[in-house]
Amino acid sequence: MDNQFKQEDIQDKFLKDILSKNIKKEKTSDNFTKKTMNLVMQEWVDNPVEIETPRHGYKFWILTGIFIVIASAIYLATDTRKMITMSDIEWLKSFDKNYLVYIHSFFSTIANSFLDIPVIIYVVLAGLLALFFADKLLQKTHSTYSFLFV
Repeated sequence: MDNQFKQEDIQDKFLKDILSKNIKKEKTSDNFTKKTMNLVMQEWVDNPVEIETPRHGYKFWILTGIFIVIASAIYLATDTRKMITMSDIEWLKSFDKNYLVYIHSFFSTIANSFLDIPVIIYVVLAGLLALFFADKLLQKTHSTYSFLFV
């Protein structure tokens, strides 16, 4: 081990001696740094790097959609109007009369319109969503899809 270090030291000294004798040190011009930085900055101005960041990622929209679906299902599944009419609280009854009746009718019409859609549409949408998420998963785990065609 010591022999190896001694040999490397000898090689380093040899290279140092050769380089110091044959090669003259050059001095840069006074404006070298300024010229170099101007070239770099001009390249950046000519070819700007643009980074686009989405305002909200797809995870945000998925979570928002899930929240809306769950909130709608809870609202439609519970008979809130019956619970409110049985209550003795006046402001709750006025809130029901002024707002909840309209909200309930709105959600009811949306739910009834979904019942009119054929089941095959839901199956196709579920398949498309599955393909979308599988594609996202494959993009994260593999850079190319070449393993699918082997």
